[in-house]
Amino acid sequence: MGNLKKWVATPTVKMAFSLRSAGYDYMSALADIIDNCFDADATKIRIWLDASKDESAIEQINISDNGHGMSLSDLQRALTYGSDSAYGQYSLGCYGLGLKTASTSIGKCLTVYTKTESGKLLVGILDLDRFEEEGEYVVEYTTKPTSAQQAFFAAHIGDSAKASGTLVTISKIDKLDIKPKSFYQTLKAETNLPRIFREFLSDPEIEMYVNTTRIEGYIVPPESIVQNWTKVRGTNVEFRVLHDRSRGASG
Repeated sequence: MGNLKKWVATPTVKMAFSLRSAGYDYMSALADIIDNCFDADATKIRIWLDASKDESAIEQINISDNGHGMSLSDLQRALTYGSDSAYGQYSLGCYGLGLKTASTSIGKCLTVYTKTESGKLLVGILDLDRFEEEGEYVVEYTTKPTSAQQAFFAAHIGDSAKASGTLVTISKIDKLDIKPKSFYQTLKAETNLPRIFREFLSDPEIEMYVNTTRIEGYIVPPESIVQNWTKVRGTNVEFRVLHDRSRGASG
């Protein structure tokens, strides 16, 4: 094998566009992004929808959290397809594709504002239009955000010098065919965010909002649960499976 040579293969523009059709529906995409908030130990998460003036379309989706934020190297990994990052035990984005693929399945531009408690505000931008202009995978970032960027972060996270957290914005939305009012109602529906994150939302210290409306965790009706006990003799482990009849699947 001594005659083998190598080169460093980076993601291509075509791959980035192809991943837009990876099979995400908008609810799964948002759930994947919100999952990152819990990985960052956030206790307050807000999904804010910016609609057009005539409220006929959603122009931007903002997802903010008060988690521990990211360093510059963390931000660079977060905006690189297939990055090698540490994820929580139940993370949905464990293949390094979640944030990028989820966001671009909705819109062509992903902007990430992030700050650790002792760090400065960092801003990273993954814009598919820029990919086409440059002809290569290029992510832009700054360690010296503009006053407008700082104000935007402060409006969503807080302006305290010790404030930490991450704000993800999805813009240039071109793959979301739903009116703002319907989208807002869909997110709040008990079969969506309240059910997907019911385990987290059962903690009274965790708050989730869609615009100004607080999302409460879905509570499975006791009459819809069937308890089955099974003992695995080989390892002497006993576990319980709960079947939520109201969902039609294991809960």
